[in-house]
Amino acid sequence: MKYRTLLSFSFLIMSSLQLMAMDYTPRITQALAQVDSLIALSPDLEAEKEAQIASLRAALPHTSGLDQYNLNRKIFDAYVVYDSDSAMHYATRNHELACQLGRADLQIESALMRQIIHINTGLYLDAIDPELASKASDIPGWLKPHYYYNSITQYYHHKRYATMMSVDSESTLTDPWYVQQRDSFLHYATSDHHAYYFHLLRSADTEERRREVADRLEQMLDTATWADRQSAFTAIGLAQYHYALGEYEPAFYYALRSFAADIRTCNRESGAALLVLSMLQYEGSYERAYRYVHYAQQQASAYKNRFRLLLLNQMTQSIESAYAQMQERQRQQARWTNYALLAFILCLLTFTLIVYRAYHKLHSSRRALVATRMEVQEANKLLTQSNEQQRRVIDELAQVNAKLKQTTDELSSTVELLHESNYVKEEYIGRLFQQCSQQISRTEEFRKLIARKAKAKQFEDIMKVCRDEVLMQEDIKVFYQNFDRMFLDVYPDFVQDFNALLRPEEQIVLKEGELLNTDLRIYALIRLGIGDSNTIADVLHCSVQTVYNYRVRMRGRSILSKNEFDEAVSHLGKVDTSWQKTSVDEG
Repeated sequence: MKYRTLLSFSFLIMSSLQLMAMDYTPRITQALAQVDSLIALSPDLEAEKEAQIASLRAALPHTSGLDQYNLNRKIFDAYVVYDSDSAMHYATRNHELACQLGRADLQIESALMRQIIHINTGLYLDAIDPELASKASDIPGWLKPHYYYNSITQYYHHKRYATMMSVDSESTLTDPWYVQQRDSFLHYATSDHHAYYFHLLRSADTEERRREVADRLEQMLDTATWADRQSAFTAIGLAQYHYALGEYEPAFYYALRSFAADIRTCNRESGAALLVLSMLQYEGSYERAYRYVHYAQQQASAYKNRFRLLLLNQMTQSIESAYAQMQERQRQQARWTNYALLAFILCLLTFTLIVYRAYHKLHSSRRALVATRMEVQEANKLLTQSNEQQRRVIDELAQVNAKLKQTTDELSSTVELLHESNYVKEEYIGRLFQQCSQQISRTEEFRKLIARKAKAKQFEDIMKVCRDEVLMQEDIKVFYQNFDRMFLDVYPDFVQDFNALLRPEEQIVLKEGELLNTDLRIYALIRLGIGDSNTIADVLHCSVQTVYNYRVRMRGRSILSKNEFDEAVSHLGKVDTSWQKTSVDEG
């Protein structure tokens, strides 16, 4: 087993080197590598095939009658393109069982089984069965595909064998009797027959129709598993079609894929081997052709196909002759390579001697250079020290510049904060004076109202007005509106920036006509620097607990932690100072 693995590995290395030397398209290169790999694995594939057949044969002693006939048919199908002698044995055995069972249809089937073995082994005269031909009209429908397939296969190969390949295959394909038998096969056969698509392509009567069928079959093979006889048969049909049109690359590709499928399925009756070998010869790939032809000979000899062996023997002589000539050319090239290598070695020795003498001359000069080098090194050392000092000065200067830049940035930030603070103070002081003036006016009006009612001795109305909280609520409402408007004038983006700190589902949506709500007013005061809950409660005229609850609830809705949230709020909103610029421009 180890020896076989070593041989397989050596075979693959040789194949890979040859693939690198030839100029093939990527898919042909891949197909050749696949064939090489499968040939190396063929002993394992055949062992697996034998094991499958052995499991079928092991069940024979436990069967009889029709069950044994059906099991024999399965064993025959396994042997039909693998071992002709064994296949003939089980076909003959089935004929005996069919006679014992008195089944005329099974007798015809077993006769067709023996007939295809005669055809596959090149015994074309033995394959002619006059009795079977006379009963053609009585053959059951399920056997007619096999009958017509045997007829066209026997006729085609017998004619080529009788003329030793001198008859044009196209003339055979257009023979009226052949065409009639092929059309009958296509009429009765279904698409799962291994030769259906092969003969469907051959039956196309126009070039346009053949191209259409070929394109459809190529698309079908793109998704094929290549693990059955139908894939191999269809591929060799496409290879022959492209070869007849002079389309070398697709012909070579499908011939290789067909050959690989035959190897994978242990099909020793491979129809693709001859076409592959012809194309390898055309390419001048004699080493690979030499290996392939010997593999094909072993398979044909094991199967006992006389006609295919004859053709392979003729091709072997041609390939071996070309391979021997190639080896002789390689030996001559090797001799000339050796001569060139020897001349190169002599030149190298001469050059080495010249270099050696020059070295001695340079040795004395090198000593003189050593002293100079030491002086230069000393000068470089002093220069390095000077550079190091200069580098330290530059580093210190860079640190000073960095500190200066940091100080400048901090100063700029401080100036900006002072500028914002001054602006806020100016804006709020003006608004505060306006608010106080309005409150004084309202207080004066209230005082006059009380004075009038007191003069009129309307004390109950006075008490009623004093107890009524409507005026106070109105004042608070007016205060909120003025505060909201004044704050948003200074920080117009506050609501949008504040919502950015909250989770999307927790963001604040203001009612129609509403500028701020209680949550936003609390954090607006925090933005203005009023962080004490007691002070916020006094400003907004609510309880301290209410302010605390609002703040705790809002922190829970934030995407930040408590400290981060409060810090972020204190920097929210971009101050709108456009009014100042306008005032300066007007001034």
